[in-house]
Amino acid sequence: MEDLPGFQDALKGLGWRRSERQEQRWHTGCGGFIDIVPAGPALRAQGRIEWPQSGMTMRLAGFGHVFRDSVEVELAAGLRFKVVPPPVLALLKMASYLDDPYGRAKDLIDIRRLLRYYERDTDRVFSDEVFAADLPDVEFASAFLLGLDLGIIATADDTQLIERFLTKAARSLESAPWFDLEGRETAQFHNQISAFRKGLTLRKLRSGV
Repeated sequence: MEDLPGFQDALKGLGWRRSERQEQRWHTGCGGFIDIVPAGPALRAQGRIEWPQSGMTMRLAGFGHVFRDSVEVELAAGLRFKVVPPPVLALLKMASYLDDPYGRAKDLIDIRRLLRYYERDTDRVFSDEVFAADLPDVEFASAFLLGLDLGIIATADDTQLIERFLTKAARSLESAPWFDLEGRETAQFHNQISAFRKGLTLRKLRSGV
């Protein structure tokens, strides 16, 4: 955080401008935008950021995985970035949704996409592990595998956060029956959550956590 003012001055020198409503958001000179979060070791240990101008607090739950579990991806020739894998992305979106369930409703939609598409085009969907899970249908294999893989990296604190999210998400659906992504029944989401929970629980049982 102590390096943030100088970094912001450098961005302004490049023609970037900060959003008036969201202190972490910067608009580039090309019309795009990037959220910049100063999540250094001290702030991650503290578990939250208090933005200096707005006084708004942002929790950093799951951010340890951003640095520990990110993988390098080549986006173009000679252009490589570290990005978070889908299980970490799911955890971050759960934390973000819990921070602001009304303002971050999009996170719920993004999580549902992860539950639907994770590992969908791989052989893992038809693995013995999936069939042994006795899922209602193979279409819920993605949700099961996401829970399984998130369980590998989840700490005890992460698991508590995930449980809070699952409870909150279920209540949100019950109070908003209109929530229906791509024409699918709300019941599908409940089945996805059930499969996800089964994968998460299975991994925790195997690891003894």
